[in-house]
Amino acid sequence: MKKYRIFLTASILCAILLLTGCIPNFEQGGDLVFSIKIDGLLSGAEYTVHIDLEHQTENKSDSIDIPLDESGRGFSSLSNLKAGMWDVKATVYEEAIVVGEESSITDIRLGERTTAEIYGTYSDGSVSLSFKWTADELNPSVSIDQIVLYYHEEQSPLSSDEYNMTLIASGAFQNAKAFSITYPDGYTFYAGTRGEPESIVFQYSDSQMYAVRHNYSATGEYSLEVLDTNGLSIQTSQSIENNIDDFSAPYNVQPDQLNIDHTIDPIDIYWDNGGPYASIIVIVYPQNDPYNPQVRQVLPGGSTSLPSIPSNTLTLGITFTLLVFGIDGYVEQYMIDSLSSYHYKDVIPQLVNQYNVDIEYAGLFRTEFNTY
Repeated sequence: MKKYRIFLTASILCAILLLTGCIPNFEQGGDLVFSIKIDGLLSGAEYTVHIDLEHQTENKSDSIDIPLDESGRGFSSLSNLKAGMWDVKATVYEEAIVVGEESSITDIRLGERTTAEIYGTYSDGSVSLSFKWTADELNPSVSIDQIVLYYHEEQSPLSSDEYNMTLIASGAFQNAKAFSITYPDGYTFYAGTRGEPESIVFQYSDSQMYAVRHNYSATGEYSLEVLDTNGLSIQTSQSIENNIDDFSAPYNVQPDQLNIDHTIDPIDIYWDNGGPYASIIVIVYPQNDPYNPQVRQVLPGGSTSLPSIPSNTLTLGITFTLLVFGIDGYVEQYMIDSLSSYHYKDVIPQLVNQYNVDIEYAGLFRTEFNTY
């Protein structure tokens, strides 16, 4: 039996954002916060503290200007500095004149927030400064609730032959800066990487993400890492170990004719199982209206009781899309009845995200027919 395959691109939310940024790696560091208090400054004058930073072993530097308010206070921060020892120099300016400076050394550590409390006193036109250093652990501002993997293929006279692996994740991604996925073959995809648009489709929102890798079906471990805007990350993995080659989409699906006289005959729907399936889902909807299906039925995987659409129940003179899903997860009728979209790309992601249906394999036959 020849298998015809294509991916079911997941559509997770009604409004999903494309990730447009990318990073070459997931290098992380620490944050540096400055809290400044200088007593005795002249009323009406403008004061600024300029900070210069130089990494002691890497060719890295940074700087920041921190204006002081009328009480002599100023606050600012730098994020994701390279871990290691840094030379720090603070210079106090009264208007454009240097009135004080002091140097210190700090150890920036991975995943920590270091605070530099800089104290000073203005006297006789100059400022004496001192540093006090403290550090506390940073926690990632992103989280991963779960990841779900499923392999899918499609038999359809409407499209080319493809098979794909999809990774869906849910979590808190509001502060996400980047994502990376490592596949069993060792390939790592960085979200937003350009140059392979036909290989991986990636999208994410504040609470969901998915990645579809085309023409890929390896068993093994898939790892997901999410990097937040502070340079901290969280990682998790999931494995799919069953024999994907034993699974295929439904085939020899009827009706296979394009035009059907529905005024006389019922439409009998039947197929040959590719299997093994726990559930079979049959959906018929107007081609341009996947939100109002005419048929939506769930059957046990080995069911011999097949759907039949009585004559004159479908609207005549329009094109219908027929979907027959075979999946290894258990689906109940109420789940299918409450989906927001029955488009062939949307069904599986909704079952995973809304009802936590445990799916590793999903096969689909998709075709169209006209009624008259």
